[in-house]
This record gives sequence, structure tokens and C-alpha cells, in this order.
Amino acid sequence: MELLELARGTQDAIELLSGAERITDAFDPATHSGHYQLMASEGVTAVLLPRLMERVCATAPNLRLTVGVVEPWRPTR
Repeated sequence: MELLELARGTQDAIELLSGAERITDAFDPATHSGHYQLMASEGVTAVLLPRLMERVCATAPNLRLTVGVVEPWRPTR
């Protein structure tokens, strides 16, 4: 029974991927108006965020970007 379920899942994935090749719309950052969320550590955002925002504003002015800071993982005792 598990093998049959795996085969069905694989067939579904193949159908999704084969449909992806029919997408013809080209991505144009100058006109794209999507919203993306970025999560990173405080250090990464401090170092990379200014340059990233400068580039996003220059190349994709309609893009909305939400940035969240992730606290470092600390094991519990």
C-alpha cells in the first residue's frame, strides 16, 4: 500500500513540474509588485540589509519586503 501511495505522489509531482514549463510570463523586477518576507539573524540584517534594500529600491521599486529578525537558537537546560 505504501508503494502505491508513493507512486501516486510522484505522479502528482511530475504533473506539477511538467505544467511549470508552460509558464511563459517573464519576471520583470521593474514592474513586479509582489511581497516577500525575509527572516535573518541580527548580524546578517545589519551587514546585508542596507545593500539589499538599496538594490531592491533601484531595480524593483514596487516590491514590498518585510524583514524580521530571528533570535539565535539556544538549547534549554
